[in-house]
Amino acid sequence: MGVGVLILYIIGLIILVLSPIAYFGLKKLGHKTAGIVTATILALIVLVPTFFMVFESQLYTKFEAEKELNGIGISFENDFEMVENEIVGMPEYYQTTNLLISSSDRTKIIEKIKNADNFQIIETGNNLFDTMKRTASGKIVWNYGMDDSFVRESYEKEDGYVPISVKVTLKNESDTLELKKIID
Repeated sequence: MGVGVLILYIIGLIILVLSPIAYFGLKKLGHKTAGIVTATILALIVLVPTFFMVFESQLYTKFEAEKELNGIGISFENDFEMVENEIVGMPEYYQTTNLLISSSDRTKIIEKIKNADNFQIIETGNNLFDTMKRTASGKIVWNYGMDDSFVRESYEKEDGYVPISVKVTLKNESDTLELKKIID
């Protein structure tokens, strides 16, 4: 956990402590309604972002998954099902989503990966994110195959922003597509 996150936690705790103090102070001065409103606003400033961070995995939708996939040139002709989604990390962001797709979409995506200009067969599971060492700017898409899967991976970094890696993995004998996103 970074120093910035620690500072945000401390500020959040201070705001939460100030919430009941503001209520009782304003109530004592005869402004009970103003105390309730002030205390509620102060509490919501901390609780709403906390709610979204805690339940982010459950709030992730199929539309957002499609948007991520479209960003690296993958689309579906048929409907798909979100099987699992897990988001961890603060301030680093690691997301893993498993999608159950149709076999025709699976075949189409594998052919797209295999027919890409930069497709290659590799033996080790090095990923583009580690290979780039967070130095390159712009967007790079890498297509490769390993003994049991096909992968399309993108790495994007704009000056002044953290790098974003999106990796799609399809196993040879499975209709489950694994989508990994790393913001580090």
